[in-house]
Amino acid sequence: MLTIKAKIIIAYTLVFGMLLCVFAYLIYESSRRAEIAKIDTRLESHADKIKTEIEEQSDEDRFPTAGEFGNIVTDGLPGVLFEVRDSAGETILEDSLLSTKLITFVTPTLMPRKKLSRINMNSERYRVLATPVEVDDRYLYSLLVAAPMTEAARNLAHLRLLFLISIPSALVLASIAAYIITRSAFRPIATMVATARQISASNLDQRLLVPPANDEIRQLAETLNSMIERIDSAFNAQRQFIADASHELRTPLTIICSELEFAKRRVADGETIESLQNSLSEIDRLARMAESLLLLARLDSSTSLITFSPVRLDELLPECVQLVNKIAEQKGIQIKVHVDEAVEIQGDSERLKSALLNLLDNAVKYSQTGGEVRVSLSILTSPDREAQITVADNGHGISPDDLPHIFERFYRASSNRGESSGSGLGLAIAQRVISLHSGDIQVASELSEGTVFTVNLPIS
Repeated sequence: MLTIKAKIIIAYTLVFGMLLCVFAYLIYESSRRAEIAKIDTRLESHADKIKTEIEEQSDEDRFPTAGEFGNIVTDGLPGVLFEVRDSAGETILEDSLLSTKLITFVTPTLMPRKKLSRINMNSERYRVLATPVEVDDRYLYSLLVAAPMTEAARNLAHLRLLFLISIPSALVLASIAAYIITRSAFRPIATMVATARQISASNLDQRLLVPPANDEIRQLAETLNSMIERIDSAFNAQRQFIADASHELRTPLTIICSELEFAKRRVADGETIESLQNSLSEIDRLARMAESLLLLARLDSSTSLITFSPVRLDELLPECVQLVNKIAEQKGIQIKVHVDEAVEIQGDSERLKSALLNLLDNAVKYSQTGGEVRVSLSILTSPDREAQITVADNGHGISPDDLPHIFERFYRASSNRGESSGSGLGLAIAQRVISLHSGDIQVASELSEGTVFTVNLPIS
């Protein structure tokens, strides 16, 4: 699809080209008619000279002979040809070239005052004037005068060549001018687009640059800034509500959990104990969800929760593996760790630990019993120097329909992932933490093959 700028340039060039063609046609037609009119004027002048000579050499009792016609000098018109016929149609004087062209004879008395036409002779075009010759108030002769149109054709050919060179050149210059003008006009929009691409739900503090000119683009920028302001206010209100609700939920959940623990110790009935245990598990899940919501709300509202300091990833990663190793052993899952070399970055060790633990916990949770989780740490040197962490499992994998949404909050993949527990916030927290560290997290998965999460973090 063409951009608006490209459409404007093409439309401007086409309209300008059409106008040039119309003007060129009008100029060409005007020049052609002027050239023909110039030849016609010279033909008429020459015919008048011939008729004057005929009239002067004629008297009332005799008419000029062919020899007398031959003495008429046809100067002033190069290449002129003429022919004189009497009233019976007999040629009195003719040019050998003109005689080769069959021209219909008209009796002088029936001939109009003058008639102009064009003929072709020997691959050359001639302009022909036919007119009667009046002697003593009688039309006794018919006169044909022909002049070549070579000079006019040459002038028109030069004009066509000029148009063929100038019109494409003008179109190229017009296209360049249109490109420069549209680029200048669209530069504020390009800046607005670049800024808008950096704005997201977690980064609404940026505003579009408002151009100084009081035009439609300025109005658009002001309107979009006002809209972003309202969206930012709505998101802030939502984050504040989530943070307040999560904070307020922690206290009653803690109290309920304590009361249920107390009741569990006071009863001896097996079914009651099982029911209390299920309740405690659900309350624990709610408490973890509230903590995750509170953490996400804080991470979204400000980057102040991130405290940057030197972090040794080659030490942090085995520590995280050790924390989930007990759960892995219970499922018979082996975790293999491979670290190429010592890697140090600037980051928040606690936040990075929470992100890595979420990835490791998911890998263990969704791996098949007796499976394997592979964790590696390496350094990438191209295009930038980055630390790369991969967490791979051999679980059920993620379906292609679920894959684009797994980092969305509260999104739960389909049942082919195995266990159904989880709040759907772990990967969202991991992605936000990695993003705040100027890194990125990617996922690749195939059904029945497993899933690989890749984390890239810049090395300062």
